[in-house]
Amino acid sequence: MQFFDKVGAVIEQRWKEANYLESAFPEISAQVLGEADAVGNVDPWEIVAYLQAASTLPEQQTDTFSDLALTLYRASRFGIDVYFWLDSTTSIHQHSFSGAFQVLAGSSVHSIYHFKLEQLVNAHFSIGEVLLGDVQILNRGDIRKIRPGRPFIHSLFHLDRPSVTITVRTRQDPNTLPQYNYLKPHFAFNPAFNDPVTSKKLESAVMLLRLRDPGAYNFLDELISLSDFQTTFLILDAAYHQLINHTRDRFQPWKENKRPQDDFPDEKSRFLGLLRRARTRHGNLTDFIFPVLDETQRNKVLVNLRSTVSASEHRLFLGLLLNVESRAQLVDLVRQRFPDRDPVGCICTWVDELYKTNKPGSDSSILGIKSFGRVHRFIFRQLLEGISTEELRIKTNGGDLEVSEGERMRICDSFERSIILKSVLRNPHGESTISTRKIVEPATA
Repeated sequence: MQFFDKVGAVIEQRWKEANYLESAFPEISAQVLGEADAVGNVDPWEIVAYLQAASTLPEQQTDTFSDLALTLYRASRFGIDVYFWLDSTTSIHQHSFSGAFQVLAGSSVHSIYHFKLEQLVNAHFSIGEVLLGDVQILNRGDIRKIRPGRPFIHSLFHLDRPSVTITVRTRQDPNTLPQYNYLKPHFAFNPAFNDPVTSKKLESAVMLLRLRDPGAYNFLDELISLSDFQTTFLILDAAYHQLINHTRDRFQPWKENKRPQDDFPDEKSRFLGLLRRARTRHGNLTDFIFPVLDETQRNKVLVNLRSTVSASEHRLFLGLLLNVESRAQLVDLVRQRFPDRDPVGCICTWVDELYKTNKPGSDSSILGIKSFGRVHRFIFRQLLEGISTEELRIKTNGGDLEVSEGERMRICDSFERSIILKSVLRNPHGESTISTRKIVEPATA
């Protein structure tokens, strides 16, 4: 398309004048994108129409990034891509290239991270702290620079269907490989690394778990006793996912003439047995695994829930929960987005509306709790406003609302078991403000 040809030609000329200095490319790309006014000159649907009519295209990227990735300009040293996003979202990642991107349509939650390295396990896997630096809401026309390697670790949660971004990027910079992905709160890994033998062992383990084969856990236990730390994490990830699925199955309504199996396997006990085996093999490194598994599961649920909601404010709410790490930060971002509205009131309204939204094919709420009545709403709002546990006890025991100690504890426990509500009420360290239990029954969506 002519617009992208012109933009590419200007970038090429300016970068050439800078002697193709790699560190100058992000600034040049962002500057030219800002001057070109893509928002005012490009209709995303014209790009789709162009694609349908084209008989040839520039050399295309081979990755599967986004729902549709299209290269519209290709020079010897860089290219210009357009990405269309529906429900897909990005992992926390860094880049092995540099450039800039601009929001052409839609909006997204953009999170910036830092990684504090504590231990290099191998060239493809590291342990440390994945630290949230900033959370921004990007709208049409917003531009951000891309710098290679760990100076720019980020993720994007797209709020609209579709969201469309223009990305100007160099070809791969070998000095910034591997291109790590990150799992909060502790792991950095190379997603391109693949050991065929380990992969096949894991595939067989997953197959046995899905079949609920009684020998699956014996197989996993033996595999962990012989495995490196990275493979051990992957095994436990598969087993934890199966634990979550089995736990969810327990609470699904049973069809007529069917009942829960009396010999339902004790998945939690078996999973904890695998953790003990991992500790025998890898010692204190095992302490880093469960927080990552728990956070990964929370993220999966929030991403999947997006397919069940269509209201833009609900999608914004889920996007913020996926990215922010504390109640106070969530309230502040809602205040920024809606400066004329009470942020706590907004969140309470969204939670109440989501409670009335059922899971697909089910009559249960996507909040994962059985009720959310007047008392639930009162306690939730108090916690959201940041009152202490002692203040809540006073307010619900002869104060603003008469609630027994047992009922208050049951309600708070139901909040902690709901991934959405638990995420709303996290403290600045990413932990629940409700209790201090470390390993509980898996939270529900």
